[in-house]
Amino acid sequence: MEPILISFSICVIGVIGAVTLFSVAMRAGGEEDHTLSSERPIGIPDPFFLEGALQDDLRATLPSDAIVRQLERHFRMEEQAATSFLEGPSAEALHAPSPSPLRD
Repeated sequence: MEPILISFSICVIGVIGAVTLFSVAMRAGGEEDHTLSSERPIGIPDPFFLEGALQDDLRATLPSDAIVRQLERHFRMEEQAATSFLEGPSAEALHAPSPSPLRD
């Protein structure tokens, strides 16, 4: 009976300590301004998702809907490759590249 009471009292003390520390942290952090800023975060480059995906001259000439169509086609081809592997798993199917033009 004593080990159960000791375990229970340790748990209660831990919960009380956690609640106290959490309430102190919430009071200290409540004074900050949590509004969204329009500035970009430091360290994230401007073309973050396009870096190396397209050549520089193509970036200026391709409209965004063409890029979206390319990505959708790539996604469908990758999905087809995954389903064909699930239907007949083999070492060749696992290591075979998909015919997507976006793969390098």
